Amino acid sequence: VGIELKTTGIKISPKKKQWGAKERLSFSMINYNEVYKEVWENSSFLSKNKRLLIIFYLYIEVAKELDSEIVFHKFLDLLDRESSVDIVQIEKDWNFIINKIKQGLAHELSEGDTSYLGAATKGSSGATTSQPFSDIPAKTRAFALKQSYFTAIVRQFQNEKIEGESLFKDSKKPLSIEEFIKEKLSPYFGKTEEELANELGIAISQPNPQKQLRRQIIDKILGLRGGKTKVIEFTKSQTTLKVIKLEENGRLVESISFPTFKYLDLIEQEWLESDFYNDLTSGRFLFIVFRKKGKTAVLEQFKFWTFPEERLEFAESFWRRVVSQIEDCCKAEDLPGLADNDIMHIRPHTTKGSTNKTPCGDEERTQSFWLNNTFIRTIFD
Repeated sequence: VGIELKTTGIKISPKKKQWGAKERLSFSMINYNEVYKEVWENSSFLSKNKRLLIIFYLYIEVAKELDSEIVFHKFLDLLDRESSVDIVQIEKDWNFIINKIKQGLAHELSEGDTSYLGAATKGSSGATTSQPFSDIPAKTRAFALKQSYFTAIVRQFQNEKIEGESLFKDSKKPLSIEEFIKEKLSPYFGKTEEELANELGIAISQPNPQKQLRRQIIDKILGLRGGKTKVIEFTKSQTTLKVIKLEENGRLVESISFPTFKYLDLIEQEWLESDFYNDLTSGRFLFIVFRKKGKTAVLEQFKFWTFPEERLEFAESFWRRVVSQIEDCCKAEDLPGLADNDIMHIRPHTTKGSTNKTPCGDEERTQSFWLNNTFIRTIFD
């Protein structure tokens, strides 16, 4: 009957009592040597997975599989009217993956390259296979709906309203996230902060922090309310929007942070299942760039970016070193700082902040992983 059956686990958030996907929803393996010959409309992925019957069970870490409670089931048709906006993005993601294979870059694929449909690593750790347009072995991967996207679907199934506002106010003109951002921002490139504020009707008060003004400008251009309101499409695609300013010589002052971590949680995680690994490989940044020009700054460019696959080995080594130091009762201020290396470091978000318990029973400042400003700067060379 043309229906693909899937089973998957869900978790319940202890704080908000919300449903959430335990993991990404994986599909078939990507055969690099065959899939590049396909087109989206007749692709093996779409023909097999456009109609899904999904059985959801409540995931309990210590339970046996047969003890897991089936909580509900749902039929998902990727091509129905309710999915029309999402399928535009999924098609865009599929084509991105295929084009990278055609370019001989399958070894550079990352789940963070795309928004909803990812190329997730699959198989034993470090497993590789051949690709058609390069002699470099590529990691074995499978198509998968991202965990963040699938969580949004789960909550829709449970009739829970997705918090936030949508980028897409005009449903008659379906665009991908990337197309939407380009369409909205491009007309404003080359204009100064003051020109943009006047054109968009934003009052420039004195004193008004320039960083705050730049974010107000971008929110206005994208048609967003701003403030702490979440953007649904960014949540579903695990995209973090960062408005940054480069100096005239290209220098970037600020480093980029990831969410805070708890020491006791961190030491219990395995690298491939860790929050930091997930942030690096599944998440991505949307950098919108102003460049200083005299006493003002000009809107210059935007870039979607995910952490490079070739840097993951270093990230793993750094993460393991931090975990080891925490287990050895290292003080928060003695964890690797900005001067430790050229790529990443550990520090708090503010000079004053919360604490959490260490394995040694002490309370230490809550910390985050950060990407160095000098490393982020290289993205725009």
